[in-house]
Amino acid sequence: MGGDRIPRELLETFARHSALAGINGQDVDDAIAMLLGYALLTPSVQDTFGMHRLIAQLTRQRADPDSQRSAAGLAVTMLAGLWPDRSWEHLQWPACQRLLAPALTATEHAREHGVARGRTAWVLAGIGLYQQARGEDAIAIEEVVYGAQHTEVAQTLNTLAGVQLRVAKPEAARASLDRVLTILEAVNGPAHPEVAKALRKRQGTTCGLMT
Repeated sequence: MGGDRIPRELLETFARHSALAGINGQDVDDAIAMLLGYALLTPSVQDTFGMHRLIAQLTRQRADPDSQRSAAGLAVTMLAGLWPDRSWEHLQWPACQRLLAPALTATEHAREHGVARGRTAWVLAGIGLYQQARGEDAIAIEEVVYGAQHTEVAQTLNTLAGVQLRVAKPEAARASLDRVLTILEAVNGPAHPEVAKALRKRQGTTCGLMT
């Protein structure tokens, strides 16, 4: 997972998908202990583990193309099984945050190798819904703390627009960027470079792109 924290449940799920029969919880514990002993994994917070990016990169480079495709498909399949169904709900956010980094890595590799397209799309949609909900929640808080016309609100709206485009909601993205433009024009004036930049992004939503 290349430097990201790996949740224990992901390692347990990998063991269940293994071709080796009869793997149990103790086997997983023993395997994790061995990897920790060789410093291939490092302990982290909340029962997660780290792997140095160089180790992850070397492992991928030594695998043949078929093994890489198989691993990419398996990884995204496992994440599809673990990712919460209702990722926009507050109660699901801790689980989403815990799985976010490995999910982004897995979907990136799956897209690179062109495998498990359906599951990849499902996981990416779930990530988008989670990030959109978090963004909307953050905006509501910032509006209370800073006021509705503050640049902090504009910055979060800008991030939210990117998420909305990734989940194929260009109209919502345009609405978010309209608010960004309104705030930046009021704060900086219509000729400010940040206003021009926001306007280009707003125009890019007509073809579903952020420039």
